[in-house]
Amino acid sequence: MSAVLGRLAALFIAPPGRVAPRVTGARPRAVGVLCAASQAAAAGRAVALGAVQGGVVLVCRWTGRPGAAGPAPGAPALPGPRRLAARLATRGLEVTSSGRVVTVILPAEAERARAACERAIAAAGDVPVVVVIAGPRPAAFDALLSAQERLVVVVGDGTPAPLEALAIDQAARLGPPTGVLRLRPGPGWARGSRAAVSTALGDDG
Repeated sequence: MSAVLGRLAALFIAPPGRVAPRVTGARPRAVGVLCAASQAAAAGRAVALGAVQGGVVLVCRWTGRPGAAGPAPGAPALPGPRRLAARLATRGLEVTSSGRVVTVILPAEAERARAACERAIAAAGDVPVVVVIAGPRPAAFDALLSAQERLVVVVGDGTPAPLEALAIDQAARLGPPTGVLRLRPGPGWARGSRAAVSTALGDDG
């Protein structure tokens, strides 16, 4: 059992570091999401739509797997996201867009992915950003995650409580305030998850 928990913990655990106090206020405009690779698309989109009430939002997604983009889900992109997607594409980034969400699929190699993510964020200007790191996390992403305003740890319904607590604690050591989001698989989950996402983002109102 301990070996299984050890492998699951590798999805989230980071080296020890500074623990930041929890802060509340306006919804964060820079969010890091830590999850399993199978959760990356659903979790990134749910957090993006929950974090920003209207307007364009950028999701930078890493799974460590090549060719993980697939077709853009949902509705056709709105004009603003289409313009942002076109701008990002000119910078050599792999981009999809749907509705008001623009998604950059980061390269599998961690150092290249971090550089591509930083390039996308710089090109997006003041657009809110969600950085999704899915699967075992290389240390190359630590500084990027530490720069986010909030981190969200995504867990499945069957995640053991001790592992969930450990994942949240270790994510919080990166610095930003940390929340947890329980992902419930299903075709309508992302649309019906607003309350859960608000809680994970620290929205107490």
